[in-house]
Amino acid sequence: MRQRGFTLIELLVTLVVIAIGVSLVGLNVAGSNRALQLENAVEAFYQRLSLAQEEAVLMNRQMGFRLREEPSGAIRVQWLAQMFDDAGRWYWGDAPGEVFEAINEPLLAGLVLEVEGVDADLIEAPEPRNPDIFDGSSPHLARGILPQVFVLASGEVTPFTLRIAPPDSVDERETHRIEGNLIGQLRWLKPGDDGRGWDE
Repeated sequence: MRQRGFTLIELLVTLVVIAIGVSLVGLNVAGSNRALQLENAVEAFYQRLSLAQEEAVLMNRQMGFRLREEPSGAIRVQWLAQMFDDAGRWYWGDAPGEVFEAINEPLLAGLVLEVEGVDADLIEAPEPRNPDIFDGSSPHLARGILPQVFVLASGEVTPFTLRIAPPDSVDERETHRIEGNLIGQLRWLKPGDDGRGWDE
């Protein structure tokens, strides 16, 4: 009995099927990797926000953040804190501590910030401001670059919603949301969370 081998067409079809399978697995892995990178960046922001709230209460000073657009078009979060100069006048400056340094904050794309239900505009990277150039006539003068979202020493937070989606995504199901309400509750809603009600 003669053994029959594979024809050239059968081998080519098999190779095509294997190639398609490998490419689908590769696309799936790349998509999962992108989703994981985004989730890690969102988690890093959320942890810093929680830390800023704790520090505001413990140190009895206001803190906050604003979104800053880099020349490349990427968006970075700038953390700010209430600071005092030598004359006792207060101003807004970069939050102290390594954890709040801009270099540690991941660059994000697909950010939409709503403050009190209104879209907040992004700002270009501002020049550093020296508090000495500001009028010191009032000790309560808020000088410097103001946050878009305030974290008060009482723990209260400016009501906000920060939507973070993968770059070029139009699918709302891929979007993370970080929210804060007036009484200082914070929450992170991952893709698929409906966001009904606040945790008690």
